[in-house]
Amino acid sequence: MNQVITQKLMGVERKSEIGRKPYQIMVGGAAREGLGYFVATDPLTGLINETQALQIGDKLLAQLNKTHQPLSIALFIVSDLPHINKSYGELVGDRILLTIAELLIRSIRIGDHCARVRESAFLVILPQTNIHGAQQTAHRIQTYANGQTVRTDRDPIHFTINFYIETNQATDETCQELLTRAMDNAGIR
Repeated sequence: MNQVITQKLMGVERKSEIGRKPYQIMVGGAAREGLGYFVATDPLTGLINETQALQIGDKLLAQLNKTHQPLSIALFIVSDLPHINKSYGELVGDRILLTIAELLIRSIRIGDHCARVRESAFLVILPQTNIHGAQQTAHRIQTYANGQTVRTDRDPIHFTINFYIETNQATDETCQELLTRAMDNAGIR
């Protein structure tokens, strides 16, 4: 039986389930396993994948453009993940990714969406959020994440994340265009 814990993190109370498989989702109070859910998620973190995030982002953009409301994205990059994987092993790198995924889930509002989009990159979709609100949210997450450590057999590993913000500027923009701009600014493709 999985244990549900309630934690207050960065001023937000969230419930999480310890022991849930990444491909299980709670539907109507019961765990459901399904291929559709598994295909739409990152197998390590259980977050939605890039394809699913872009579809959600495009639907939100279409809705928000009707009422002239902004949509912002925050792209978070784990600094030096390849070096950490090489020095400490991929299991330590995976623990860092899981730590960041959990932090992001606990830090976003209901209605925001979080995805893993590259090996060391996470996307947070922030509907009804202008660039200033997105910067505040991303900075708060970055400050908290950069204070985290992951314990290993040798030494605790300190890691950092950087963020890149983009906000829709035209009514015909897609979420892919926002993500591409953020990735270009981050120097990744």
